[in-house]
Amino acid sequence: MTGLVAEDTPIRNASDVEAFAQDCFLGAAGDKVGVELEFLVFDRTATGDQVPLDRTADVLPPMDGGSRVTFEPGGQLELSGPAGPLPEAIARMRAA
Repeated sequence: MTGLVAEDTPIRNASDVEAFAQDCFLGAAGDKVGVELEFLVFDRTATGDQVPLDRTADVLPPMDGGSRVTFEPGGQLELSGPAGPLPEAIARMRAA
C-alpha cells in the first residue's frame, strides 16, 4: 500500500484503508443510496448455454415499490431498487 494517497492523506497500511473506508460510509442526514443486486442466470439442464433474455424476463414477477429489472451486457440480471435512506433501500429490495 506504500505510495497510495486518498484526499492528500497517505494510506500506509491496512488499518489506514479500513479507517478511510469507514469514513466513506458515515453518511449524513438526507443521504440516499440505491441498492443493486446482480444474478447470473443459468439453465440447470444446459449449464453451458446462455439463457435468452426474453426467457428470463417472461418468468419475472412484477416489481413493486419502484424497483427495476435490467440486464447487464454479459447477460446478468440486475435488480435495482429506488434510492432512499440505507435501511429503507434495503427493505424495499426484500422479496414480497
